[in-house]
Amino acid sequence: NVIIRSMEGTLSKQQKRRWWLVFIGLVIIFTLAYAQSPLFTSNQNQYFFYGMARAGFGDLDQDWLYSTNDIVPVFSFLVYLTYSVFHTTWVFYLWYAIIFGIYLFSMYGIVSHLFKWEKSIRNLFLFGAVAVFLHSALLRYGISNLISPEWEFLIEGGVAGQRVLGDVFQPSSFGVLFLLSIYLFLKEKPYWAVAVSALAAVIHPTYLLSAAVLTATYGFIRYYETKQIKELILIGLLALVIVSSITIYTVQGFLGVDPELAAQANDITINYRQPHHMIIGEWFDLRVAIKAGLLTLALYLVSKERIFWILLPTAIFVVSLTALQAIIQHPSLAMLFPWRFSVILVPLSTMIISGKLLDVLVLHPNDRRISKKTINIIISIVLVICILTGSFKFFTAIWRWESTPKYEMMTMLRDRHEPGQVFVVPLKWQEFRLVTGIPIVVEFKAGPQSAQDIVEWYDRVQQVDHLYATLRHGNNGCMRLDYLVYAYDATHLVLPNDLEPEPDCMNLLFSNEEFSLYEAVEVE
Repeated sequence: NVIIRSMEGTLSKQQKRRWWLVFIGLVIIFTLAYAQSPLFTSNQNQYFFYGMARAGFGDLDQDWLYSTNDIVPVFSFLVYLTYSVFHTTWVFYLWYAIIFGIYLFSMYGIVSHLFKWEKSIRNLFLFGAVAVFLHSALLRYGISNLISPEWEFLIEGGVAGQRVLGDVFQPSSFGVLFLLSIYLFLKEKPYWAVAVSALAAVIHPTYLLSAAVLTATYGFIRYYETKQIKELILIGLLALVIVSSITIYTVQGFLGVDPELAAQANDITINYRQPHHMIIGEWFDLRVAIKAGLLTLALYLVSKERIFWILLPTAIFVVSLTALQAIIQHPSLAMLFPWRFSVILVPLSTMIISGKLLDVLVLHPNDRRISKKTINIIISIVLVICILTGSFKFFTAIWRWESTPKYEMMTMLRDRHEPGQVFVVPLKWQEFRLVTGIPIVVEFKAGPQSAQDIVEWYDRVQQVDHLYATLRHGNNGCMRLDYLVYAYDATHLVLPNDLEPEPDCMNLLFSNEEFSLYEAVEVE
């Protein structure tokens, strides 16, 4: 109610109803135009695993990964609750639509507050239309094809391949709560702002550092405004109380670890598993300069506004710690993702700049050369194109995925597997667990976080990789497969058809045009 009242302002009851209908319509349009990827894609295969296993999906609770520490327990509980209640995965697409709604609501609230827009349905519609286009699959497709696929999220993503929105619903998506937090702070709701910011870190612990910086910024701004140390202390205590449990839970996974083991695990994580996120040299390029330019321009536009003192300290923090890491290259600092808050700074800068252009060119132009009716027609046409493009991309991606021999193999196994089976699958078959519900030895995308488990994950990856490499070069793969059977209880093996099987230890069960399923048999 606090949030809703601040947005509605002085609108009449009928206008409020119309305002919310328009907003809900924009959220639906935004969702369709953005275009999610099919379940389960990319990081979802790690973050959904624990919740789906606890909900009783297949035999995932027998998978080795399930015995390792869950780094996002709150998100996993959401996954568990959703699947337990609805017994379908399609609801996760709806969860992401809610995230889109919070994102759009917060961005409009911040920008309309900055430029002092009147509470009107037209202003909401115009801003929403701009937001839809700037986040649309249509624009991303254009950037990807005209420049490079790596530039796809240029104006809405942070650095290091991290972003608050993306193709899939995952814990990092709850970074939208930082935007809602900033809006609440601007509306003189500091305690609500701190609570919402802390909630983002509770759901995704890699946001703990970002939430701490934002909370400290709020506290010092309020202290400067009120000259009361009491409010600064209360803001800090509130945030600490909310994040204490998840902080203790997270820190426990790193306590009492042998230093050599920790160093080995850090090396695996940084240099082998996630160099694209953690090594500055891997992601620092022209895109970073463009994003820095967007932030600088946004800071200039809001230099006389209160939000300036939120954006500037957080930006200085991100830049300073990133520069420090570039110099010292310390693994512990890399693991903290000091550049993480860029996922908020960049899209917020984009929308501030867009809001200013909208304000000057459309809402309050000095010389109106285009009528309101013409503007509305143009915007409506653009929205329709964005909806059609995004919907086409979404449904085409699902159709293409479900038409692949890989998916055919997985769905067949989902319906026919038996308890006790453990599969060896290609390392890039990241969807296998959540499509089939069958335990596997390992895959590359989903991995644990504690030092000992990371080392074991790496050993498993190497063993599976060696098996496929051995078969690819025509060597005796039975010894490799026997080790996987002995060490990890493997029972079955999936092979691409371009690899030669070993008939002495592999019994063919099923085959399609690209892949074959074998049962591991003991060599006599």
